Amino acid sequence: KDAYIDIDNTIFQQSSSTALGIYGSANPDVTNCQMYNIAYEPVYMSMFSTPVFSGNTTANIGRMAIGIQVETYSQTATIPQRNFAGYNNITYMFYGATINSGTTISIPAGTVFKSTGTQAFTINGGLDVNGSSGSPVIFTDYRDDAYGNPLDTEANGSGSTPTTSGPYITFNDVSDDASSIDNAVFRYSTNVIRLNSASPSITNSTFYKVDYGVTNAGVCAPVIDNNVFDDLDFAPISISLVSFPASLTGNTISGTTRKGIRVQNETLTQDAILQKRPFGGISNIPYIFETYTIGTGVTLTIDPGVVCKFRSNGLLAVNNGIIAEGLASSGNRIVFTSLSDDFYGGDTNADGDATASDYWRWYGITINGIALDPLCRFDHCIFRNTRYNYGAIRTINSSPSILNSSFTDNYRGVYATGASDPLINYCDFSDIIYEAVNNVNQSFVIDAENCWWGDDSGPTHSGNPGGTGEVVTDGVDYLPYGTSGAINPILGDVSLNSLVQAYDASLVLQHVVGSITLNATQQGVADVSGAAGITAYDGSLILQYVVGLINYFPAALLNPTPAPVSEVELLVGNSEVDLGETFALPLSISDVSDLYAMEMTISFDPEILEAVDVENLISGMNVNFSIDNETGTIKIAFAGIESLEYAMDAASIIFKVNESVNTGLSTPITAKSFMGNETDLSWNVTDGSVSINGFATGLGTDLENANTQLSCYPNPFSNQLNIDYKISGDKQKVAILVYDIYGKMVAEITNGEHDAATYNISWDGIGQNGNTLRNGTYFIRMVSRDKVVTQKIQIVR
Repeated sequence: KDAYIDIDNTIFQQSSSTALGIYGSANPDVTNCQMYNIAYEPVYMSMFSTPVFSGNTTANIGRMAIGIQVETYSQTATIPQRNFAGYNNITYMFYGATINSGTTISIPAGTVFKSTGTQAFTINGGLDVNGSSGSPVIFTDYRDDAYGNPLDTEANGSGSTPTTSGPYITFNDVSDDASSIDNAVFRYSTNVIRLNSASPSITNSTFYKVDYGVTNAGVCAPVIDNNVFDDLDFAPISISLVSFPASLTGNTISGTTRKGIRVQNETLTQDAILQKRPFGGISNIPYIFETYTIGTGVTLTIDPGVVCKFRSNGLLAVNNGIIAEGLASSGNRIVFTSLSDDFYGGDTNADGDATASDYWRWYGITINGIALDPLCRFDHCIFRNTRYNYGAIRTINSSPSILNSSFTDNYRGVYATGASDPLINYCDFSDIIYEAVNNVNQSFVIDAENCWWGDDSGPTHSGNPGGTGEVVTDGVDYLPYGTSGAINPILGDVSLNSLVQAYDASLVLQHVVGSITLNATQQGVADVSGAAGITAYDGSLILQYVVGLINYFPAALLNPTPAPVSEVELLVGNSEVDLGETFALPLSISDVSDLYAMEMTISFDPEILEAVDVENLISGMNVNFSIDNETGTIKIAFAGIESLEYAMDAASIIFKVNESVNTGLSTPITAKSFMGNETDLSWNVTDGSVSINGFATGLGTDLENANTQLSCYPNPFSNQLNIDYKISGDKQKVAILVYDIYGKMVAEITNGEHDAATYNISWDGIGQNGNTLRNGTYFIRMVSRDKVVTQKIQIVR
């Protein structure tokens, strides 16, 4: 210790700890030494001793690194990087250190610290971690072979696996808030950076396989920007409600990391406001609670739209005031639910579509007798997934007001004990296992008027013989009760029956095409995408939710993910028909990708055509339509569960030609509007037309001499179409051509001079270029001197 010695050509072996211990300001020269069969590190030393190493060799070392002794740093300095036994910038095996007040320690880029346990840097002064993007500073477990020199510190290959035992950093309240951690990598540790009323800057760093990234205790305002939180066991940050980071921009949450802000278990001792916060790309990230108490003399106010999730067995106890007053719109209701509930706030616990068991339920909110009733107010709140006996809200000699709120999937709704007299008005109760309202002691008659009890018949109670809704006990005034469905429906419950079903998607489509008009309450929950208003794409999302392809709606995140952009083209077909004929006009789509829903408005001349029906040609798509033959307007909405990825005939409009119109005319069929998913594609349409026979063809017609006949069979056909036709008169030029629905000629079957006779030919569905024509609708047109005759055919293989 504190000494110089020249150690040369010496053999160290069979040590149960280390070969050399270098302490204090010692500065030995260690040259050409051999260190064999050492149980731990070859050298264990003070960080700022100044030995000289050269020419040394090692073999059979337990941990090939330099061990750093536990000590306190009292002088400002930069951590040195050392070369030893052929390893440049060798790994440090870190056993803990304290930085004194008034002292700043800097760590240069590329330094690697490994630990055998949860050893800490305790900061009472300043710490500057100065990594770079290409050379970060590393803090990790000694069994982590991804970093260090050598990488495999134990030289055991894959013989050991890292666990959360790496080093961490604690900033105490006396530390220098000018401290910074930049471009660091933290791996395999617990709650890595712990802030005790401290506010350093933490930027451009990666947290991987740790419990928590940054934990705040007390009043802290750190800068936490541009960090990556990947595969954490719990949340990226943990906070006290009395403070919040000064900045949380540019961070990324990925892998198993819980997508929420963890709230520490504490007793609130000063008034606080819980606000909607953006973090990790989520504009309204949920707060994750376990056991939390609002202390005497203080009030927690929760802003509209905040999502509060609770870990299993979590609870919220109120000893003074809680003001949770949301707004009527679904995105601004305040949510209290379990961590496993993906419907609100998304997949916060990052378990995909795993089904949560009762274990994940929480214990609800308890309003204790010392709470102040005027400061305990719930309005436009949602309570879900509580367990056991005490209800989503339990009152003990307390009387909060609970208005315009929803209780669903709970063991009990409101559980009132002692001299409790809560006000419960305009609330919904559904999917309650026991009682929706249980007035245990019945010291008062609880006012629970104008609530909906899960069924329009009212609650189940002896005083309401026909009621089949949720159960209420005696001592509950439930009259009058709601008889028109849910008052505060969940997102997607357009039918107001407290469930999200395929029928809700149908109602959305009917509203889109104008067959029905949803009321204000229904419209408030129909826009499940959170963008572009109520569209057919909302119907698609509801269908996807019903079958389990998604677990929540974008609108519930208050960070709507835009619907996939699809530049699909709509093509309106062409047709040539006779007076009085009923025919099908195809609507086709091309350039199709990521297409879940469509809306279109088709316009026609009602003086010439009458729209009769719309036939859906897309398997797996739900379609609703409305026809207005007075204005000549057809509205069609499509919604499916899976995306369309190829061109196809989408639908056929069945028209009838009015017999009173003149022949020899053409009438346009136009797409006035077209939307793919939620993108306006009205510019990307090709209009069609209908020609009434007698319209000039350019070859001349003689309607009085209608001696030309055409017959095609079987129709539809798969491999061979037979064509019979009759020609009256010799030396006539006759062409039989095939057109697609867009009016493009795709095949020429025959074209030449014919004498008077009856002919029979066949066609195999091969087009002009030798390609087999795809399934769909086509038109066989025979053109002769006498007449133009058209017949519709279909290829079905």
